[in-house]
Amino acid sequence: MVGAFSTEERFLGGESVKNNLLADEFETRGVAVTRVDTAGWRDRPVAVARGLLRAVSGGERTVFLCSAAPGAAIGLPPLSLLRAIFGFRLVYLVVGYKILDLLPRRPDLVWLLKRIDEIYLETEGMRRDLAGLGLHNGTHIPNLRPRVAVAARTSPPDPGQSLRTVFFSRIVKTKGVDVAVAAVRALNRGQPDRPVVLDIYGNCQPEERAWLEQLIDGDPAISYCGQLPSDGIHPTLARYHYMLFPSRYEGEVFPGAVLEAHAVGLPVLISDWHYNRECVEDGETGYLLPVRDVEAWTEQLRALQGLPRETYERLSMQCVTNLERYAPDQVMGRFLNRLFQGED
Repeated sequence: MVGAFSTEERFLGGESVKNNLLADEFETRGVAVTRVDTAGWRDRPVAVARGLLRAVSGGERTVFLCSAAPGAAIGLPPLSLLRAIFGFRLVYLVVGYKILDLLPRRPDLVWLLKRIDEIYLETEGMRRDLAGLGLHNGTHIPNLRPRVAVAARTSPPDPGQSLRTVFFSRIVKTKGVDVAVAAVRALNRGQPDRPVVLDIYGNCQPEERAWLEQLIDGDPAISYCGQLPSDGIHPTLARYHYMLFPSRYEGEVFPGAVLEAHAVGLPVLISDWHYNRECVEDGETGYLLPVRDVEAWTEQLRALQGLPRETYERLSMQCVTNLERYAPDQVMGRFLNRLFQGED
C-alpha cells in the first residue's frame, strides 16, 4: 500500500487514518501488507523511492495507491511503469474529491487510469462522475469503520434544556466551523436565557488558531476544546444532542466524522455538498442543509429545540442501524472479493 501512513500530528488527517485502518483490517484477515509511507515525501524522496522499489520488486501481487489527487498525479506514472516491468495488479483507492477537478486538465492521467486494474471509490456518485469522464473501471466500496464497543449513547434533550452541539473535524475554514458558529450565535441572540452550546474539537494548526479565536470572540456558549484522543471520541460525542458539519471543503467525499457520530446515535446536521447525501439521509439520520446558508442552519436548530422526544430517539436509532453498512465484515468482504476473485 502506497500512501500517507504517518501518525505525526502535522500529517494526521482523514487520509492517514483511513489508510492505516484499511491496512490493519487486511492484516487482521491474514493478508500481508507492506506500507510505503509517502507522508512528507519531499523531505525524503530517496527513502520513499527505495521503499517503493523494495515493495514492488518483492513479488507483491497487488499494489494499492491510496492517495488524494496530488499523490495520484505524482505516483501514477512511475507505478504504471513499474507495473509494466513487474506485472503486479495496480489499483487506485481514491481519497478526496479533487481528482475530479484535476482529471479534465490532465488527459495523461485519464489515459493511465483507464489502464490500471481498478479504481475504488467511497461513494456511488463519485463512481458515476468518473464514468462520465470515460473511466469505467471504478467500483464503489464504502467507507470503513471498525466495530468498537460503545459504552455511551447520546440521549434526547429534556424539555426546556439547552441543545448541546458539537463540531468535530480538522479546523480549516472550508470545513464550515464559521457557519456553525454564526448559526449558533444568531439563534442565541434571540434566546439568551437558553443558549445553544457549541463545542469545537479538532486538530487546529497555529496558523488557524488565531482565526478561530477571533471567530469565537469570547462567546461563553462557544468553545474550542482541543483535539480528541482516539479513545475519547465516542464518550465525548455521546454528551451532545447534534453534530454540526457545514463543510464546503473541496476535497470532501465521505467525512469519517459522520460515522463516529452515528456510532453513538448522534444525528448530524450536514451541508448538502458533494456526496454528503450518501452519508446522511435527510430526516432519517440527520438533516441536509444548504451550503453556507447561515439562516437555514439557524432555523433548523431553532426547529430542533421543539423536536418530540420519540422523533429524536428514532433519528438516533437510525444512525446506529445505518452504521452496519460500514462494518468491517461488510466492507472488507467486498475488498477481498474484488482483489482475489474479481467479483462483487
